[in-house]
Amino acid sequence: MFARTFPLFALSATLLSGCGGITATVAQSPQPANSAPTVVAAAALSASAFVVPAADGSIGSDLIQTSADAVIDTDGDGYGYLAGKDASDSSLHTVAGLVGGDALTALPGSGTASYDGYFELYHLNRPTTGSSRADLRSLTGAMTITLDMTNDSFSGASAGTVNGRPALMLSGQITGDTLTGIASYTNGTVAMTGDMIGRAGTEKVIGAYHGNNGSDSFAGGFLATP
Repeated sequence: MFARTFPLFALSATLLSGCGGITATVAQSPQPANSAPTVVAAAALSASAFVVPAADGSIGSDLIQTSADAVIDTDGDGYGYLAGKDASDSSLHTVAGLVGGDALTALPGSGTASYDGYFELYHLNRPTTGSSRADLRSLTGAMTITLDMTNDSFSGASAGTVNGRPALMLSGQITGDTLTGIASYTNGTVAMTGDMIGRAGTEKVIGAYHGNNGSDSFAGGFLATP
């Protein structure tokens, strides 16, 4: 359905300056290592939101110094996500959204199902709250989503742990083929909680999420199959 292979975790830091990005791999381990902070002129505020990407996962934005990525499968299902800076006030933003293809096969009315796949996210990370220093971290890894159709609920967690817990955890409710819930992320130092949306069928589960604590923010998505 989709062709992406990642190590358990792949963490990179991207320079937000000039006309483009310089990306360097920082760590590939269950616990991401800290990279040297990249100085970015930024206001204290960070924000996050859902958006509606184009069919190829691209996101139109007035932000500057952006980094963006997308995962789209052969059916046209997937997600896009983006991080950047608002030129008007130097605030930092992460956004994400779903890309919808054909209708998914309806879930059964009861029982459970497990889906394995991969997640991706951007984390706009400041060394201290309100700091004018920030760097953009990119995290990818394996994760499992479990649907409980009997109780109309779902849960998910990334593989491996960061200081004793998964880097990304999901939970929420199933309504038809729609998922709504909470996404919790940690890099071992900063922990944030935000919103998650998704679609589920017997053949796949797709989701997007975002969150912020006013200083840091994150956004990304996942795609998993039975």
